[in-house]
Amino acid sequence: MLATLLYYLLVLMVGRRWSGGTLDDGTSADLLGLRSVAIMTALWLTGSLVAGPVLGLLGHIVRVGRASTSALAAGALCGLLAGEGWQALVLAPPWQLLTVTDPHHAEFFRGVVVGQLVKIVLPIVVLAWLATAHRLWRSWPMLFTAAISSGALSAALWHALYAAANSV
Repeated sequence: MLATLLYYLLVLMVGRRWSGGTLDDGTSADLLGLRSVAIMTALWLTGSLVAGPVLGLLGHIVRVGRASTSALAAGALCGLLAGEGWQALVLAPPWQLLTVTDPHHAEFFRGVVVGQLVKIVLPIVVLAWLATAHRLWRSWPMLFTAAISSGALSAALWHALYAAANSV
């Protein structure tokens, strides 16, 4: 929550991405920019207030739960954390981004592809480590099912979030 507040405070005070625009009629778009910053701050604060305790609880369950419960929690964590990467991958498949021929855009798009893959691969690597460290491989069907289902749910939620943010 503190990171969210600090980020939007920096956007407001230092970045000033919200200022300087003009509307079609020539008037300042600053109020619309400030409105957008306020809405997104409220949205992300609400998200952090909900997601923080949920992720913390799942992490606690991985540490102290029985093998089957820990496997479900670890799979759910993996899916929740990788969901944004999966959603981005569906919207902008890497094979399309890597075919950009303009050298100035190609470097940027390659960076986007690497970022998308890190969002997906890193939670999977952590899941494999957790499964090994907590000896959850015997419960791999539950681990896999939880990761897939929570990943799909997370991707759908990220899609809805981006759609809502773009409609504001």
